[in-house]
Amino acid sequence: MIDELERRFPPARTNEAALRLEEKAALVGIALAPEKTSNRHRPAAAEKSVYDAARAAVSGFVTREATGENEEAGLLPEEVARFLSLRGEALAAVRDELLSSAQPPRWEMDLTKGAQYAPLPNLLGILNLQKLLLAAALSESLQGRAEEAERHLEASWRLNEALVARPELISQLIAIAGGKLQIGILRKLAFDREPWLERLPRQDFRAAFFWSLRAEATASLGGEGKQGSPELLEYARGMREVVRELEKENACSFRQEGAERFWQPLFPGREARVLSGITLPNLTDAVHRVFRFELDRELTALVLEARRALRSRQEGRRPDFQDRPSLVCPGARWNYRISGGGDALTIAFEGHLPEWETVALKLPLSFRFAAVAPRRP
Repeated sequence: MIDELERRFPPARTNEAALRLEEKAALVGIALAPEKTSNRHRPAAAEKSVYDAARAAVSGFVTREATGENEEAGLLPEEVARFLSLRGEALAAVRDELLSSAQPPRWEMDLTKGAQYAPLPNLLGILNLQKLLLAAALSESLQGRAEEAERHLEASWRLNEALVARPELISQLIAIAGGKLQIGILRKLAFDREPWLERLPRQDFRAAFFWSLRAEATASLGGEGKQGSPELLEYARGMREVVRELEKENACSFRQEGAERFWQPLFPGREARVLSGITLPNLTDAVHRVFRFELDRELTALVLEARRALRSRQEGRRPDFQDRPSLVCPGARWNYRISGGGDALTIAFEGHLPEWETVALKLPLSFRFAAVAPRRP
């Protein structure tokens, strides 16, 4: 398992693309460099002050739009508009860096260092930069500049790829948080959506998440070739069994009450049982986020497919939309309903979805949009 993980996540240094991105993000007011590193670009006080004044409004605006149940876009908040007016050129430079670089940004990582791996990039900074790029995409869309909107979303997508490629569990959770905002915004933006239908499945958050769990379990044994104590070996084996069990689940089968107990028999030893009792109750909520993301993404893909069908329909004929089975939740389906005198289409999830107590962002499992062919920008 260790050799397999190191082949998937070979030791890597921070590349030039990441260093250039750190420099440009600093001019927007966001720090991306690991906290305990020197000689790296960080925002000056003036840039940080301008961003801090808009941060809450940016986050609230993007979250509100991503969680909307229909395609109607809200007004751009004054604080967001002011920030984009002051720092729009700097943010465009960030966007262009992400779009033009031959390689995605990559920050240092090294599984041989055990649980420490390597200094993490500023993950909160990366998520904040995602929100700025998405806010700019929404702003451009509101002004009818579809091509510019798509470029900002594309830049956000590429930034998230840098996190999906990392081995740390926390990196995957930040990637899922950013990805959820992206697919919520993607339901609304008014640009040519066909290429995104192919792109949506490419970022396999489920596989990346489970690889991060394997990496976390292996890292608990220690780095630099250490094999760990017998108790830690038992804990690592138990965690790998947990991953195998979780890979059988989905958003509709994974229940909070069962998730709190299923793993206990996999850790018979006292120390391994204590360690798993600390980590796994929190971990199950993270697993739920991954499974729910798959369902959210499925709805986004269906919305894009329906819009493509509307765009290519024959003159005067509406596509014959039929209910579709869910590929994420076997036995559930997506209901297609025409309303508003034939002018609106709603796609809604029909199936049993277990309730979870979680603070994670929830996207709606239904979406309403115009059932007429959208105009090309």
